[in-house]
Amino acid sequence: MATLSLRNVSNRVYEGGAYTKIYLNNCTNVTVRGATVSLTPSGINDQAIRIYNSPGTILENLTVLSGGGKALSGEGVNLSNSSRSRISKCVFTGFHQGITFGGCDDLTIIGNTIANTRTSPISGAPGDRLTIKDNYIGDSHPLNWGLKGGDHADEIHLFTTKPVTGLVIEGNTIDQTNGVGILGVFLQPKSGGFTNVLITNNKFIMRQGQALILKYVGGVVSFNTLVSLGTGKATARYDVYGGNTPLLLEGNVGFISLDRRLTPEQRALITIK
Repeated sequence: MATLSLRNVSNRVYEGGAYTKIYLNNCTNVTVRGATVSLTPSGINDQAIRIYNSPGTILENLTVLSGGGKALSGEGVNLSNSSRSRISKCVFTGFHQGITFGGCDDLTIIGNTIANTRTSPISGAPGDRLTIKDNYIGDSHPLNWGLKGGDHADEIHLFTTKPVTGLVIEGNTIDQTNGVGILGVFLQPKSGGFTNVLITNNKFIMRQGQALILKYVGGVVSFNTLVSLGTGKATARYDVYGGNTPLLLEGNVGFISLDRRLTPEQRALITIK
């Protein structure tokens, strides 16, 4: 197997094939469909697929595997500065992280299976209008979870490098029946909040308490379902922290926990139905 390495290519479709890596640099509107990528990673940051400065990239019906080398190592795919891209109906398994990204407006992650990771199946700094829809997000196996110096992991970890608008997380199944009970969906406002968010019709099958963590999130969180495999402090819940834009929580199944440090002004922005 060889590497598929493309530079300065536009408006091309690549069907099938078996590769050790795929690399796109300064490409436009390139589709890779129906291929298998089998990475033997050299470390946790080695990437099976790297998409760099390549707007309009489509990855469809790929099987992306990590094998050999260190167990649960490498990244399935990393996208950087590649707006209007889509990852659709792919399988990622055996990686340190599954799908990672940064600086990609209008990125769509839809209908994929991401499982058997060491830490986070999906992680990145989103651009505007990120859509994560209809994915199966499965087991994680962090090293020394809960111990000093051990791995940290979230099923979906999104952190801002600027204010973000138009995030959609819809119809996903997050399943912790197997593996370790890592955090669920964590929206972390490192450099600005999340506005015009829609989080709807997701199912969380959780071994620990923090299923959905909302910090400086405005928009709608609706008709999600928590299935808790834990009890006591490990009972799954929605954790709602302070923000500065209105947030509606409607029709959700499961316990909603409001941060005790909410100011009256922040509490007034939250509606629960």
